[in-house]
Amino acid sequence: MNLNELKPNENVDLKVKILRKVDESEIDKDGKKLKRIKIEVEDEEGTVGEVTLWGQENYTKVHNNLEKGVWLKKMWTSSYEGRISISSGKFGYIKEIEE
Repeated sequence: MNLNELKPNENVDLKVKILRKVDESEIDKDGKKLKRIKIEVEDEEGTVGEVTLWGQENYTKVHNNLEKGVWLKKMWTSSYEGRISISSGKFGYIKEIEE
């Protein structure tokens, strides 16, 4: 599936290249600190989009795979201000592509 085919309220797997970090922060939720990182990605057709990832493991994998291809597994799509938003939510994760 490519970025331009996404619809709101779907669980999706996407093969993308991580282009760059857009923003990173730490959120305090119920007394726990959660890492959040927003990245810009490009799919195989050259479509560019933004993805929000949560958790230390995803945070580390972004830093280890900048400018590399990865699978974004179990991502959740939603609609925000008329655009499709992609997030790892609770279950999404990055799977590194073996070269």
